Amino acid sequence: MSVLPYVPAVFTPGDRITLAQETHTRDERGHWACDTPLCPSSFTDDEMRRFFADPRTLAQVGPLMIAPADLAPGDPLPGRVVESGEDPFELSRPYLMAGTAGPSHMPFQPLRDDVPGPWGFGQRTRVSHKPLARMRCWQMTLTPTGVVWLRLPSGTGTYAYIPADEPGAEQIEALMTVAVLRAAFPAGAVAIEPDRI
Repeated sequence: MSVLPYVPAVFTPGDRITLAQETHTRDERGHWACDTPLCPSSFTDDEMRRFFADPRTLAQVGPLMIAPADLAPGDPLPGRVVESGEDPFELSRPYLMAGTAGPSHMPFQPLRDDVPGPWGFGQRTRVSHKPLARMRCWQMTLTPTGVVWLRLPSGTGTYAYIPADEPGAEQIEALMTVAVLRAAFPAGAVAIEPDRI
């Protein structure tokens, strides 16, 4: 888990982001529309990226979560096959994890981190610090945008690893200020208003 929230480095049509308990789905043009008629507007890719690392958004609604479009258990994994012995993960790059959290027929969803950060429970991440070779029993693919897909044997789970970045330099100071204040003053002890910092 990182104190700084990770920002998806790539988006694909069909991706879904949870924002303020509403699910927004990305179309072919890079617009994100809410899945319910009560949603006020749609957002652009740039706006979504900004929300992931905006202290005010994080304080109000918590960390955003991303998952690719649903994938049925029998569907082929997107992208090209990762060869045995090949490592599809970039070293030291964080990946946001989504998957079935169980057998492959279960709903596809963002996977929640087990440990809360400054803004609550975020999305589980994976960072490679040494090469990981594909095991023979795994189905593994790599898309042109760098998303790694993994299906475990006998339908025991399907997962996607979405490349992510740390927030930009201009966002880090505000994020760290809020993170330090939240660590020093636990929830409920004091109201922290990011827009006044």
